[in-house]
Amino acid sequence: MLKLARYIVFGLLLAGSVSVGADVPRDPYRHFFQDSFGDFSEELARAKAEGVDTIWDRYAALGTQCKVGELGICCTVCHLGPCNLGLPGSKRPQVGVCGATIHTVASRRLARDMAAGSAAHSDHGRSVANLLLQAARGEAPGYEIKDEAGTTKSLELLLKHYPSPDTWDRLLDGYIKETNHDHELIALYRLSEDVGSLREPRQYIDMAQALVVGGYAIEGQRIMEKGMSKDIFSGEDLTRAQRTLDSAKRRADEERKKLGGADAALAATKSGEDAYTLGKLYFSDGKYAKSAAAMRKAIATPGLEDVDDAHMQLGIALARDGKKADAIKAFDGIKDPKFAEVARLWKLRLR
Repeated sequence: MLKLARYIVFGLLLAGSVSVGADVPRDPYRHFFQDSFGDFSEELARAKAEGVDTIWDRYAALGTQCKVGELGICCTVCHLGPCNLGLPGSKRPQVGVCGATIHTVASRRLARDMAAGSAAHSDHGRSVANLLLQAARGEAPGYEIKDEAGTTKSLELLLKHYPSPDTWDRLLDGYIKETNHDHELIALYRLSEDVGSLREPRQYIDMAQALVVGGYAIEGQRIMEKGMSKDIFSGEDLTRAQRTLDSAKRRADEERKKLGGADAALAATKSGEDAYTLGKLYFSDGKYAKSAAAMRKAIATPGLEDVDDAHMQLGIALARDGKKADAIKAFDGIKDPKFAEVARLWKLRLR
């Protein structure tokens, strides 16, 4: 790694990006570069041996530089210039043709140079940002994120400053592609809907199919009808969408028949699994307050197999019912690490 770093620094030397050893003449910028990057006299010696000029060689060869230019008071912004203004205390005019003073010219030149320099390196920043995103998705070979606390903070900052559907879409798409667990998939798709990143035909179809299989046919029907209303399906996607909608409707009709006696069944049951099933039924029908009550009973009653999913359903139901603080507490009850990661995304949404 150290050897690699040395090669990188040598390349930067040729481009004039870093400092060199003590044998190079002092200049106004050397203090900053050497303090920032350290002593690279070894790289300088190698460049000299190979007959390659560096920024410091070229700087020394120029000798005395233009004092007016060094102070930034020579303006070439418009076609009326260049306006070579006078140094402080000289007899030359200190105001340009346009009326700009030496202070305006100097500060404007600095701002323009900084903007141009930053723009010239924007591709580097973009590459780093893309690499970080790929690493977060597990798509960057050789990179592994070990700082979970730092990852959480980074996600929070990203979504705090850029809480757009596009940001959520890029984030959630990676999670959805990686998960093989039906409950995780349903939770992620529900989050996609809530943040506005559910937009593609395949997303509506895949979400509806997962919901129907998972026991949320009424919700699956709603999702497909929502997608149909947006007129986003065509060709083969339209055929799949209609087939998925028809299947969802048949299953949804069966669920609706059970809703009539659901309240009495929930009050009478002493089984955690039965309460969990009724909570799913209420959730599918959009009755989030009743679903939350059922899930709470399921968690507190013996016989519940998937406690983590009950906590997830409870958290989402509370979130959609506007009870953010209670929802976060429900999400905190999830123990499985992968499922807890999905719950963390929901908590980011609620903050």
